[in-house]
Amino acid sequence: EWQNSIGTALSVVNAAGNLGVGTTNPTAGALHVVGHCVTGDTRLRRKRKKKRTKKNLSKNDPPCKKCGHAATCDTCEYYELVRIDQIQPNDEVLTLEETTGKFIASKVKGLMDMGTQQVFELMTSHGKKIRTTANHPYLVKKPSKQQQESYIAGDLFITAQGAQKETEDYGESKGAVTPKDKSFAIRSPLGQQSTVYQPVEMLSTKWQKVAQLRPGMMIATIDGFEHVVSIQTLAQEQTYDIEVENTHNFVGNDIVAHNTYITGNVGIGTTPSSYKLDVAGELNLTDAIRVTGDAGTTGYLLTSSAG
Repeated sequence: EWQNSIGTALSVVNAAGNLGVGTTNPTAGALHVVGHCVTGDTRLRRKRKKKRTKKNLSKNDPPCKKCGHAATCDTCEYYELVRIDQIQPNDEVLTLEETTGKFIASKVKGLMDMGTQQVFELMTSHGKKIRTTANHPYLVKKPSKQQQESYIAGDLFITAQGAQKETEDYGESKGAVTPKDKSFAIRSPLGQQSTVYQPVEMLSTKWQKVAQLRPGMMIATIDGFEHVVSIQTLAQEQTYDIEVENTHNFVGNDIVAHNTYITGNVGIGTTPSSYKLDVAGELNLTDAIRVTGDAGTTGYLLTSSAG
């Protein structure tokens, strides 16, 4: 067990050999990390392809109503809403590319069962809700220096959201109207109507945990930045998270949320780490220590003490 200076347990290796980081009850596997979590019913947008049913298409046929591509395309891409606890490795889900502010599809590396934890309900000014743990970060828009100097308590102000356009096909011979600039389109698999979302403004943002959020702050959503209107404490609930390649975030219940991921070496009580697992301080292991090397090699345990 690893403890901080006041005796609070930070991590533990139990009798089953499971390593818990941020938890003293590692039940989710060999490595159980208590990180960024949401409830199992959080809905993500998963990318899908659907074959066109009409045969012998020609270039004179009307465009595909689902994707808006030319009639000769053989697949349609769309996003379906899926619970996070039903996501599979290699699924592609909607994420935010922070460098451009655009929404893109990114591959899921894995789903993590994060155990039962205290959850909080976060709600935005447009009614978007997500149930999440206190340490889950969300993308917050930092107020500009001018805003900080101009506003005082009690002021009423209105913020402009990103442009949004809706298009709909009205006949076989009329295609969807799309904007000239490059923006990401999310098309509902439930109908012909499509909504085009402009990229999120990324001029001054930071990731901030739920425990640090306050009503009035603005967080990133699929429709731009929205004000947080309430954060309610709820009961404990089963929680999950995913690891997403490259972007390391996902859109859950239309709110941009960070993901849990461990890459490279793990350091406990030390940074940076030079080893796969690097522990600074006393190490207390229950039962036996097993050291296994790679195929064809011998594992070893090296101990040393000053002097």
